[in-house]
Amino acid sequence: MLHLPQSAIREIVDLDPNAWRYFGVAAALHFDSAIGAVGDLLIRDHVKRAIAVLLRLGGVRECTQSDLLPIELDISQQDFATMANLARTTVGTVFRMLAAAGQISLSYRRVVILAPDALKAMLAS
Repeated sequence: MLHLPQSAIREIVDLDPNAWRYFGVAAALHFDSAIGAVGDLLIRDHVKRAIAVLLRLGGVRECTQSDLLPIELDISQQDFATMANLARTTVGTVFRMLAAAGQISLSYRRVVILAPDALKAMLAS
């Protein structure tokens, strides 16, 4: 997250008036990301919600590229549970199921998404 005080923004746009455009684009992208995150939290199925949040944290939720490489996330299961609005025990169950299927690997405070494309397919079904 980036925070710029209003005085810093004014300094930037005083030097380059076109900077307003860049601030507008950044705001629009942030808004799109926030709306997508809210949409993911509205998914009723807890497995699909967890997958959607995993993909969003990995930066590939909206990505259309295939053959994605594994993605490492430094996050505890408790922090993930909070982000996904799920119970910690539910996250553990879902993660163990995904790990058994070869979709993710787990270690202390780390989740590696091994097969982002397979997770996307699970989410779409």
